[in-house]
Amino acid sequence: MKLFLDTSAIVELMHGNEEVEDAIESSESANVSPISVFEVLIGLKAKERKGGIPGEVAAFPVVPLTSRDAKRASASFALLSNKGKTVKLPDLLIAAQAAERNATLIAADKDFDVIASVDSGLSVRQIAQK
Repeated sequence: MKLFLDTSAIVELMHGNEEVEDAIESSESANVSPISVFEVLIGLKAKERKGGIPGEVAAFPVVPLTSRDAKRASASFALLSNKGKTVKLPDLLIAAQAAERNATLIAADKDFDVIASVDSGLSVRQIAQK
């Protein structure tokens, strides 16, 4: 199984969440979005940022955003808007990246379940927060 790690899963990994570790170990591959790299970096304290990208993030290939990802995210946005639902825009892009690559998105964020309700190609595995 191919995995795509959301920012919340990376943070959980940084906190030693064994569920995330086990999912990664049993997968054929695991990737991250540049959006997640950005979100992790801005979440670090200034002192921690000086050290560069944390090993938990640097260990995974970063998949570039494409116009196909943007189109898929915008389609999900439109469908959710028509239903009166909102989710964070970065989550729409991360979800689209995972779906476009037929990867299961690992997250501790219920917004992805909302996105999956309008994108049948998105597979989400929710993890428990530590």
